[in-house]
Amino acid sequence: VTAPAQGLTKVTITTADNQELVDEAVSGVRYFFAKNTDASNFVILQTTASVQYARLSPGEFCFFPINDGAGLEARADTASCILEYAYWAKA
Repeated sequence: VTAPAQGLTKVTITTADNQELVDEAVSGVRYFFAKNTDASNFVILQTTASVQYARLSPGEFCFFPINDGAGLEARADTASCILEYAYWAKA
């Protein structure tokens, strides 16, 4: 992997809006990790064009590549959740 990268970060994901985690304007493939730390609510991960990558149930995690120009957003379903995430650029 190479720069740019985002080290392990915790962010509160709300139900009000999709929150951008990876900008679609950034070129290149990103390897993305996320974990939903909430005990009872799920989080939806999707492209900035609203194509779903994953639905993380309480305590679940995922690791997947994000295509060039796709971006990534997150939204909590029922109540705000703490999401841990990180990403790395493909070399």
